[in-house]
Amino acid sequence: MAKVAIVTGSNHGIPQSLIEEYGIRMIPFFISLGDETFRDAVDITPKEFLEKVKRSKLFPKTAALPMGELAEAYREAAKEGKSVASIHMSSGLSLPTYENAIKAKKTVPEADVEIIDSRLTWFSIGLVVLESARVAKEGKSKDEVVRVAKDAISRTISIFGLPDLEYLHRGGRIGRAKSLLGSLMKVIPIVAVRPEEGIITPVGRGRNIRQVNQRMIETIKADMERVGAKKIKCMIGDVGDNPEATRDLKEVLERNIDCGEIIEGIARVEIVHVGPGGWGIGYYLLE
Repeated sequence: MAKVAIVTGSNHGIPQSLIEEYGIRMIPFFISLGDETFRDAVDITPKEFLEKVKRSKLFPKTAALPMGELAEAYREAAKEGKSVASIHMSSGLSLPTYENAIKAKKTVPEADVEIIDSRLTWFSIGLVVLESARVAKEGKSKDEVVRVAKDAISRTISIFGLPDLEYLHRGGRIGRAKSLLGSLMKVIPIVAVRPEEGIITPVGRGRNIRQVNQRMIETIKADMERVGAKKIKCMIGDVGDNPEATRDLKEVLERNIDCGEIIEGIARVEIVHVGPGGWGIGYYLLE
C-alpha cells in the first residue's frame, strides 16, 4: 500500500488512465476566456476549450492553483495516514502556485508534506510525477519518493514548437525566448525549459514541422551526449489540433533514439500558453 500521496496541478499531460493507475491527485487549474471561467478538465474538456480559443479574438488566461484545494488534498492524505509529495511547475513560471502550496502546507500542520518546485513545465512535469508515483505505489517512504523526484527533475527537459509565440508573451511566460518575438517570418520558434534555469528559453527555429522535429532530435541527442545517457523516457503530444506534428515527431524519435518508454500525452491547461498548433516533448535522460 502506498505510504505517499502524489499531488500536482493539471498541467502535466499525463493520460487519465495513468492518473487512475497510480492514484495521482490532480488539482485543476482555473482557466478563463473573457468572462467565462472553467476548472481545467472538470468543467470543460481540453478539446472544447481549444475550440473556444480558436474561435475567440481574446487570449486565454490561467490562475494559480487554489490554496484551499491544495490544503484539502493534504488534509485528506493525512486522514489516510499518508505523507505527501506535492510536485508543481517551475516557480519561475508560476510563483503564485508554489507560494500557495507553501501556504496550504502551513494551514494543515497535521500533514507531512514536501513541496517540490520541479523547475519544469508540461510534459516534463508529467514524467517527474509518474516516476514519483511509481515509487510511491511500491510503498516507498516519503524521503525515497522525494529523492526519486529530485533526481528525475535534474535529468528532465521539455522542448516545444510554438507556431504563435504571442500566447507565451501575453501570459508573461516567455523568458529569454522574447528575443524571438518580432523577428520571425514564416518560421516556427522552438523553445525549451531546463531545470537549471526554470524558465522558457529559445532553442532555434524551423520553417516546417519536419525541420522543427529534426532540431528537437538534435537537441535531445546533444543532451544525451552531455550526460552520457544511453536512452530516454519521454512524453510527446500536441495541444489537440496538430496530430501531424506529433506523429512525425514520434516517427523520427523512434528511428533515431533509443526510447525506453514513449507516452502520448494530452494537453490540458497548457493550451493557454502554448497556443493553437503547438506541440512538444518532455524527455527523461536515462543512465
